[in-house]
Amino acid sequence: MRQNRLQSHPIFLRFRRVADTLGRLGNRAGVLLAALRGRVSAFIAALWGRVPIPVRRVLSGAAVAALLLLADHLMYGPGRVAYDQYKEDVIIRCGLAIILAVSLNIVNGFTGQFSLGHIGFYMVGAYVAAALSTYGHARLFPGLPTDGTYVGIAQAAFPVVLTCLAGGLVAAAIGLLVGLPSLRLRGDYLAIITLGFAQIILVVIRNTKAVDGSSAFTGLPTSQYPDLPHVATPHLTSVFWVFGVAALVLWVAYSLRFSVHGLAFLAVREDEVAAEAVGINTTRYKVLAFVLSAFFTGMAGALYAHYQSSLSNESFRFDRSIDTVVMVVLGGLGSISGVTLAAVLLTILPEALRPIAEYRLVVYPLLLVVLMLTRPQGIFGREEVSRAWLRGQIGAVRGWFTRRPAPTPALETGRDVMTTARDRDGTDV
Repeated sequence: MRQNRLQSHPIFLRFRRVADTLGRLGNRAGVLLAALRGRVSAFIAALWGRVPIPVRRVLSGAAVAALLLLADHLMYGPGRVAYDQYKEDVIIRCGLAIILAVSLNIVNGFTGQFSLGHIGFYMVGAYVAAALSTYGHARLFPGLPTDGTYVGIAQAAFPVVLTCLAGGLVAAAIGLLVGLPSLRLRGDYLAIITLGFAQIILVVIRNTKAVDGSSAFTGLPTSQYPDLPHVATPHLTSVFWVFGVAALVLWVAYSLRFSVHGLAFLAVREDEVAAEAVGINTTRYKVLAFVLSAFFTGMAGALYAHYQSSLSNESFRFDRSIDTVVMVVLGGLGSISGVTLAAVLLTILPEALRPIAEYRLVVYPLLLVVLMLTRPQGIFGREEVSRAWLRGQIGAVRGWFTRRPAPTPALETGRDVMTTARDRDGTDV
C-alpha cells in the first residue's frame, strides 16, 4: 500500500517522465551516432578506394616511417623521453625476433618444409655486415666514428642499407647453394641437412681469424691483423631501422601470401604430388622460398651486428634456431599475424619472469606446453587478423557473457514427416 502511494506521488511521476525522456533521447542519439559513423566510414572507404594502389602504398609507407621516426626521437632524441637501455634492448630483440620468425614462416609455414638451420643465415649476415663496416671503413664509410658510438638515422642511412643488402645477399647466395640439393628432400631429412649446414657455418666462422671467430669480433685490429688502425664496429642499429625492416618483411610476406606465387607455395604445402600434377615446379618454389627467407634472415643478422658491441659465436647457438621454430609453430604455421604475436610474446615472457628467476626455467616451458595443449594449431592457426576475424572474436567474447539457450526447433507436420526419401520414392529393398 505504501509502495503504491510512493509510485503515485507527483514527484516520483515527474522523475519517471524525465528518466523516460532521457532514455528516448539517448537511444535516438545512439542511432544518430551509429548512422553518422557508418556514413563517415563509407565515405572514407570510397575516398580511399579511388586512390591508385601505388599512391596507397606510398602513403602507407610514409605513415609507418613517420611513426617510426617519432618513436626513434622519443627513444634517442635530445630529451630522451622514453630512453632506457634495458627497455631498448627488449624492444630491439622483439623487432629482430619478428624478422626471424616471419622469414622462417615463409619456409616452414608457406611451403610446409621443416628447416632448422636458419641461425646459420643469421650468423652469415651478422659477420658479413660487421666485416664490411670495419674493413671497409676507410673507403666506404669514412664519416662514421671509430669508437662505436651511436650514429643518428641520417648518418647511418647509407651504411645500414649497404650492410643489410650485403649480409642479405650473401646469406641468400649460400641459401641457394644449400637449397638446390637439399630441398629435393622433405620432412626429417631436410631438417637434419639444414641443421648440419648451420653447424658447418659455425665451425667455419670459429676458424676464421679475420673476424676473430674463436672469441669475439669487436672491430679492428684483430688477432690476424694486429697492425691495423683501431675501428670498432659502429653502432648503427636503432628502433627505426629494426622495425622499418620488420615492416618491410611483413609487407613482403603478406603480398606474397595472397599472390599467385603464394598460392603455389600453399599448394606445395598441402600436397606436393598434386602440385606437380597441375604443373607447379615444386623444387623451384621451395628453393625460391628458401632463398627469400635466407635474405631476410641475413638482413636481421646485419642489424644485430651493428647493435651489439661485440659478435660472439655463442650468440648463434642451436637453441636460438629452436626458439625461432617455436615462435613459428606457436603462432600458427602459415599465419603471419600469429607468428608476429608469438615472436613478441616469447621475447617478452622470459624478461617478465625474471622476478621469479629460480622458477623461470620451469614456468616458461610449462606455459608453452599448456598453450600447445589448448591450441595445438597455434594462436591464430592459419588465420590472419582482419575485420571479419575481429568481428568474430568480439562476437565470441560477447557470447560468453550473454549465453542464451538455443531455441527449440519447431516440429514438422504433414504426412511425410515419418517417411524416408526411399519410402516417398516407392523404392523396394
